[in-house]
Amino acid sequence: MSGAGNKKKRSEIGEQELGIGLTRLSHAGAGSGAVPGPGRPAPGGAPRAEPPPEATSERLARARHSRSRGGRREPRRGRPGGEARTALRRAGPLRGRGGAAGSAGPSAAMAGPRRSLAEVQRRVAAVHGRTALSDQLGSYDRWAADYEQDVSVLQYRAPRLAARALAAASPARPRDTLVLDAACGTGLVAQELQGLGFSRMHGVDGSRGMLEIARQKGLYQELKHCILGQEPLPLPTGQYDAVIIVGALSEGQVPCSVIPELLRVTKPGGFLCLTTRTNVTNLQYLAKLQGMLEDLEEQGLWAKVSTQEVEKWEKATSGQESTQNSDYISGVVYVYQKC
Repeated sequence: MSGAGNKKKRSEIGEQELGIGLTRLSHAGAGSGAVPGPGRPAPGGAPRAEPPPEATSERLARARHSRSRGGRREPRRGRPGGEARTALRRAGPLRGRGGAAGSAGPSAAMAGPRRSLAEVQRRVAAVHGRTALSDQLGSYDRWAADYEQDVSVLQYRAPRLAARALAAASPARPRDTLVLDAACGTGLVAQELQGLGFSRMHGVDGSRGMLEIARQKGLYQELKHCILGQEPLPLPTGQYDAVIIVGALSEGQVPCSVIPELLRVTKPGGFLCLTTRTNVTNLQYLAKLQGMLEDLEEQGLWAKVSTQEVEKWEKATSGQESTQNSDYISGVVYVYQKC
């Protein structure tokens, strides 16, 4: 078979394996972590009937309407390495609470009594309702000890979905991959990555309280305080094999302007995994985000590897947020490769 034929076949295999792993996740009961910022999973209830898959695609299409362009390059996809494929198979369907399967991190021991869904929804609304940056960061600092327990109530699935998407896209062995976890929060994404064989991880976040919880877990070799989108990353150019940002790219949180910085610290040929919500209250942000993603691709700075749309991203914190006929909001996972 010609070189082009081999490349096409490897691309098809990579897409099939990514689709199998993530599709299985999207039909599992409970997920991991939750809400913009850091995240986690939670025990699942009996959800209502899931809306048709066209719903998320329609929302994404509306967000892209003003940015529609042609002439895309063919993405360069990598087949997941043997270790990553083995870890994905062993991980199986989502289960239990977030983070490393079956483990309760330091924050679990410090957390207060478990809150009801209504109580968590009120707390999330209060945190996200703060407009002053200092107030918002202070809210996350105070929330840090209870964060993982609270977002588990919302059945937040993004950390596990994103970790698996990154593992499936990267052909390198997980243990050889240096990962930057941007907006790392209390370390939910690192817990998921560790379960897939990743062990070399650095983290940055704007909340010192969240960073302290993450530090206690001992999963990161390096943690730094940085207000993403407001100041340059305190990191060298081209240092990381992979960069992941989960739960932070949303309205009222980290601005899209952080993405060029994330791209800067990624090695050529490295991978970037990003997530955002696609529900109605985040559509304006989504349109800006997609515009930036497309502009960077047209400039030849990176190529899209995959897009995974997820209907049950997390429990909605209000009726206005929820997807039609569902108690959940939707989201999307993007993976790009730096050129």
